[in-house]
Amino acid sequence: MMLATLAVVLFLSLLSSGYLLLVSAPRVSQETELAREANQVLVAMVNQETGLRGWLGTADPVFLEPYQSGKESAAAGSGLLLTMAGTDSQAASQIVDILVARAAWDTWAQDAAQRDEASSPVSPAALTQFLLDGKALFDVYRAADARAMQTFTQRRDQALTD
Repeated sequence: MMLATLAVVLFLSLLSSGYLLLVSAPRVSQETELAREANQVLVAMVNQETGLRGWLGTADPVFLEPYQSGKESAAAGSGLLLTMAGTDSQAASQIVDILVARAAWDTWAQDAAQRDEASSPVSPAALTQFLLDGKALFDVYRAADARAMQTFTQRRDQALTD
């Protein structure tokens, strides 16, 4: 009797482990990778924003380096996110929201990167307004990213409990 109970427990344990490996693990992995890549794009965007603020405040081209490298990383990561979403319409929708917000900020950022405050200075009030405009666009991006991250982590957590 004890041996039969032990065999049933072992069988159920193997069955649940197999389920986790075959069904849950890929979903957990997918959501984890989506969240990780979205975070990498966010880091690249923050690097761009920080570099541009330094550039606009000092006109020192050294501050354009993090902007350029962040721009390249964000572009690569954004493409990867879309590829990772595949046919997952919920993930794709969240990623499109991120990309639309990113594109709006990128338009502002390209203008910021081309400014030369040293040779064509603007008033402090005009520069402040320009920076606030960029901040507002970046806040929209952050909000889209936060919504996507919340979705990806909730879906990962759900896959862990399924």
